[in-house]
This record gives sequence, structure tokens and C-alpha cells, in this order.
Amino acid sequence: IDDLDDLPKSVIVTNIHSEIFADEKLKSQMEDLFRTFSENISFQGLRSFRGLRVNYDSPLAAANARVQLHLYKFHNSCINCYFAQPVTPVTFKNLRPPALTKQFLISPPSSPP
Repeated sequence: IDDLDDLPKSVIVTNIHSEIFADEKLKSQMEDLFRTFSENISFQGLRSFRGLRVNYDSPLAAANARVQLHLYKFHNSCINCYFAQPVTPVTFKNLRPPALTKQFLISPPSSPP
């Protein structure tokens, strides 16, 4: 991959076994698994979704984690790794009017004689 600027720095991990959220030792092992790609990362547990968001400091580390840990078997569960979609800022919160080429009047039907 030549241009990494378009890749996100976060990975979403799904299908995590529910015991990992309750057991600190398993949770630490899971975090250590993702720390092999970079030491400067943060975790956000998504317990109700059986998932985890891993925020890396570079797109390269996130890409390596996503490729190497997708479908990885961890504690009786095969985890899935996906890139997190970047949030695009919304400049206009209201709907915009259509382009001028699309603005035209519709004539009402003619009245009967």
C-alpha cells in the first residue's frame, strides 16, 4: 500500500466472547494481542455489541492489525476485524434546495369545458 492517508486509524473488532469483558486476565490478553502492532493505542469496549474499538496512532498499524487478526481464533471465538468508518463533518444541518436545473413549475391540469 503506497498511500495510507485514506485509511482509518481505528479497527472495530466483533464477535468477541462475552467472558472477555468480565475476566481481566482475558481482557489483558486481548489488548496485548493488538499491542503487537503499536504500543500507543487506546481501547473502547462495546460490551452490548460484543465488540471493541481499537484506536491506533497510525493507519499502517491499523491496517496490519486488521489484516493479520481478521478471523483470528481467540478464546473459543473467531473475531472479525473491520476498519472504522471515519466521521465526515456535516457543514449543513438542513436540506439544501435542488440545483437550478431541477427547478421548474408544474402546471395544474386544465379545467373541463
